[in-house]
Amino acid sequence: MITTVRTSLFSLCPLLLVMCSCTSIPSGPANPPMRVDAGPLDNYALDGVYDRFARSNGFMLVTFGGKLVAMSAQCPHDGQFLQKDRRGLKCPVDGSEFNEAGNVKTGPAHDALVRYVMWLDSSRHVFVDTSKPLIEPLWRRTDSYLMVR
Repeated sequence: MITTVRTSLFSLCPLLLVMCSCTSIPSGPANPPMRVDAGPLDNYALDGVYDRFARSNGFMLVTFGGKLVAMSAQCPHDGQFLQKDRRGLKCPVDGSEFNEAGNVKTGPAHDALVRYVMWLDSSRHVFVDTSKPLIEPLWRRTDSYLMVR
């Protein structure tokens, strides 16, 4: 009986491989580095959305109220890349809107954008670690933002 089960499972392996290779791959950057040097802090002195790393690394840098934050560049509802809008960020597919802090203004998205841990090195370069996401209750942590003024 055990031999029959093993034989049956092994005969299914090629089928399982084909099925696995047909699954959809989530949208987003392919193998982005986890720790990204985003350049000098002075590059982000003015309020606004900086989307240079959106497609390559999956995050945007946003300066508002004297703080610089790194947040996800993708809509939490459908995974699409967000676009800059005069009022913040907007999903081009489902119409969800987010303010500069990453909070939902209008849905269908329900969740705020994820932020990422960030720090300055000794040469005052901004580093973002996308392997360390921070959900909204953790946004007050000192590693969730940098002061730009």
